[in-house]
Amino acid sequence: MCVGFAVTRNRTTMRFKIVCILETQTLYRFEISDGYSWRLSETTITPSSKSDLTTLMKPVYLDNTLHWLRNDGSIIAFNPETEEARLIPSRFRFDHRNTLFAANENINRLTLISKTVKRISVYTLLEDSKWALAKRIKNISMDKRDIRYSNVVAYDDKCLVLREFKDIKLGSVVHVYDMETNTWRVLGAICQHATVQKLYKITPSLFFVEEDDEKHKVVVASNDQHIYLNAVLGVIDSTNYGATYIFCQPLVSSRDSMSPENEVNLSREPCYIFGSCSGLLLLYIGGLFVVNPLTKRFRLFEHSGSKLLPIIVGGDRNVAGRERGMCVGFTVNGNRTTKRFKIVCIHEMGTVYSFELSDGYSWRLSETTVTASSKSNLTVQMKHVYFNNTLHWLRNDGSIITFNPETEQARLIPSIFHQEPEMKLLFAADNNINRLILISGTKEEISVYTLLDNSEWTVTSQIKNVSMKESELVCWNIVVYDGKHLVVREMKDSLNGVVHVYDMEVKSWEVIGSTKSWSSRVRDFYKFTPSLFFVEEDEQQKVTVASNDKRIPYLTAIMGLIDTNK
Repeated sequence: MCVGFAVTRNRTTMRFKIVCILETQTLYRFEISDGYSWRLSETTITPSSKSDLTTLMKPVYLDNTLHWLRNDGSIIAFNPETEEARLIPSRFRFDHRNTLFAANENINRLTLISKTVKRISVYTLLEDSKWALAKRIKNISMDKRDIRYSNVVAYDDKCLVLREFKDIKLGSVVHVYDMETNTWRVLGAICQHATVQKLYKITPSLFFVEEDDEKHKVVVASNDQHIYLNAVLGVIDSTNYGATYIFCQPLVSSRDSMSPENEVNLSREPCYIFGSCSGLLLLYIGGLFVVNPLTKRFRLFEHSGSKLLPIIVGGDRNVAGRERGMCVGFTVNGNRTTKRFKIVCIHEMGTVYSFELSDGYSWRLSETTVTASSKSNLTVQMKHVYFNNTLHWLRNDGSIITFNPETEQARLIPSIFHQEPEMKLLFAADNNINRLILISGTKEEISVYTLLDNSEWTVTSQIKNVSMKESELVCWNIVVYDGKHLVVREMKDSLNGVVHVYDMEVKSWEVIGSTKSWSSRVRDFYKFTPSLFFVEEDEQQKVTVASNDKRIPYLTAIMGLIDTNK
């Protein structure tokens, strides 16, 4: 617990800091590394009374500062950038075996979780250095005959995770408590031989770990043994004809090829991926499913009442998938007091647009329609953008049809954009600036356009495209943009494809992986951010899936693409 790790987002300074805290009686010192050298900080701190750092309690990084908990409840704080340190003189009596030191980033407060057999208490550190009770949770029911011990292992203000160790034969069970719905769920199991005491929350990102120059680079021998942590994925890629092959590509630097463990072959049951939202996927595999690949849970949506969905997935599935797949919108509402999922099919009839909705149980046509002043078709194969609680569909002239699934309000945004021949387009959103985005690219240059309040597209960034050899190039596409990173997929020949990522902050390209020989038709990439969002349904309206249903192995295989145990 004496080692702290911090990552600063300021790219003009050293990005990583490792801090070792040295405890000598009542004196604390700090050793710092930026990844190249180590030095003792001149900063020291001397508390008025002796109390050891809490054994096995991880430091908490909050507000650019590392925090270590002491046995009396006080806290040693150290900022790796400014090297300022202080003692927070809080007091708390606790059993460290049943306590977790954490943070609530939503309110920017340090947190202590204290557990007894019957209940779990959440305490928040106030500005006067006092711990205040913020919430009490009824502990899960445990059979004392099976349980050796249990401990709280993770907390992030939305979820609380409890690890329950039964015995060597039965192993451990991980439970999660949703702070919004006030309910416990079984999250998963840990193998019987694991003596795991700590769980680390990881939020996937595209943060690069490369050295700043070759002089400082530390070389690792190619035969060095490593244990790899495959921490879920960044994008899911499938063919747009109803996928017979799906793979996931973690958005991390430099993968020479796709691992077989990151691929799924759906040779007999093609799959449509209609959307990715809040850690859930909307899939069609002989039926409509909402899937959480991280928790390995899914539910079947009733779709027989839809008038538009059979047009999209029926008949000649190749034509239907290519031409009409973009007409399905998928949203997840974080407000647990309302229906959480909404599926919206947009229907285009000349200049009139209508909408069909489902909450997972029934389908109905909305009374809302939109009539455009001029005819322009929805852009084929351009996925919808879910932004500001509203679905957005791009039309060929650059205008946009919007629909809010909750209020059922719709409108036409009369923006204009002229696409030139051979120009690649991507419709996206930048949540950092709260704007819709159009990415326009040629083989030489990629331009980022932002939609302003006056409904005009204005260029805000221009990027030199990644170098592509004309003699090798079959096709290329702009596939993902999120405000921080731009992803380009290049098909070199009939056998090889390469995925490149451009970091908008450091303004540089990196190769992050490759695609397979069969994938010359691959066009759809879905960015996926893992979450613990539940997909369970109302028991009274539950649509049952038989245990021997032939679609379950395909669902299991797709969910297996995202596996933190690999």
